[in-house]
Amino acid sequence: MPDTKEQHYYLVKPDAVVIVPYTSSYIVLLQTKRAFIEGMCYELPGGRIEEGEDASVAAARELKEECGLVSTKWIFAGTTFPLPSVATEKVHIFFARVSLKSVPRKASSHPGENINAVLTRSFRDARSMALTTQLRCTIDAYALLLFLERQNSIKKRKEHE
Repeated sequence: MPDTKEQHYYLVKPDAVVIVPYTSSYIVLLQTKRAFIEGMCYELPGGRIEEGEDASVAAARELKEECGLVSTKWIFAGTTFPLPSVATEKVHIFFARVSLKSVPRKASSHPGENINAVLTRSFRDARSMALTTQLRCTIDAYALLLFLERQNSIKKRKEHE
């Protein structure tokens, strides 16, 4: 029987958003520098939801701040808990349709960001990055694979019509 006197500790973290910006055949990724990862890593845009802010508003803000992009179509994909046994944080996943013409060539100069470049990768290359841990954040890999699975389902449905 479990010891009911055992103490449990957990991290109280604010909720966050992650965005999968996409075009008809590309994913937009960030090349970043993180303190705990040696060298460069690839990420999706995202970040903390400010107190009192709606998740969809936070997603639009983060996409603009980190990529300089505005979406023409938003899809809320769901909510996940990255570390439910140790942290309170929920991450809300959004898919954001963007124009390839508007993808900036220079990284965001937003204070506090360590973004070196904004890049595009084909759906196929992005999937490979998620499956080979080139996307170091597991939430980003999950969100990207969720998006690609959705796109694949839509494609199959159209083929059978």
